[in-house]
Amino acid sequence: MDFFQRLIHSNVKKVDGDHYSVTSQLLDLEHSLHLELLVRISDREIIEASAAMSKTPFTRCLGAVDSVLVLKGLSVTRGIMGRINELLAGPMGCAHMLELILDAIRLLGMLLIGEKSEWDFTDPEQ
Repeated sequence: MDFFQRLIHSNVKKVDGDHYSVTSQLLDLEHSLHLELLVRISDREIIEASAAMSKTPFTRCLGAVDSVLVLKGLSVTRGIMGRINELLAGPMGCAHMLELILDAIRLLGMLLIGEKSEWDFTDPEQ
């Protein structure tokens, strides 16, 4: 019998020829988190980052919303996962927000590799 479920959903839109917009949500019985990132494709830089928490069991977790601002200026390149862990993990961080951020970064990384390879995401035959 299932007694706990967690849903993480990420959506990426190509805003224009040089920008991806990523929205990610984490939802379970205790949490409702939302993350938005804007990434410039040409240099892989995160140029905007914001978050919201509408449900959390601990009020101290709300500080993680503002902590995502440290993502601005980071490049989605080798080593970014470790850098994000350095900046956001630990006793003052929120493990769930960190999980959501890392999931979004993994997805972005795959898409940026595709961009570099000139993958046509609209062509299902490719």
